[in-house]
Amino acid sequence: MSTSTGQSDESLFATYIETSDPEAFGTLYDRFHAPLLNFLRRYFGDDLAPAEDAIQQAFQRVFEHASQFRPDAKFSAWLYSIASHCAIDIKRHAARGNYVSFNSVPSEEGANFEYDPCDTAPDAEAILERREGHSRLLAVLQDIDPQDRRLVEMTYFDGASYVEAAAALGWSVNNCRVRLCRLLKYLRGELEAA
Repeated sequence: MSTSTGQSDESLFATYIETSDPEAFGTLYDRFHAPLLNFLRRYFGDDLAPAEDAIQQAFQRVFEHASQFRPDAKFSAWLYSIASHCAIDIKRHAARGNYVSFNSVPSEEGANFEYDPCDTAPDAEAILERREGHSRLLAVLQDIDPQDRRLVEMTYFDGASYVEAAAALGWSVNNCRVRLCRLLKYLRGELEAA
């Protein structure tokens, strides 16, 4: 069965549930991998290995619990909620010292694919400046309540609507708007002071 990439997320997931079409599931994975990676970087900073692990775990849980998806819900809100719980689980296991990422195992050649700050490429300085700014923002975000941090991440960084964020967080849409306004004001002040 050929899956149209123009279908909504909910329609693709319904197709997957009804037909077990791997192409529909693959399309959803392709659509959400990069946005989820950006979202999960707020939990793990520049360490992409646990973020990739959380994405894999989230899609595994979506696969295993597909029958629990409510047809009236937004697929993206459900997926982000699952991914957030996976990230929290990974951080909890890491804090106990019993977490090893399969994505962090060195290759046979011992190659390191991390960003090299000594890179002399023409845009290396711009990349480093963006990463420093991103690191400052992540540090400020770590100081706020985890639920508030999720709200900022979902709406500001990942482009989720207030409705999607409210559904994922279990809040009213109005509560999301008010909290986000206050949080952005707080974050601007903290970043300007840094």
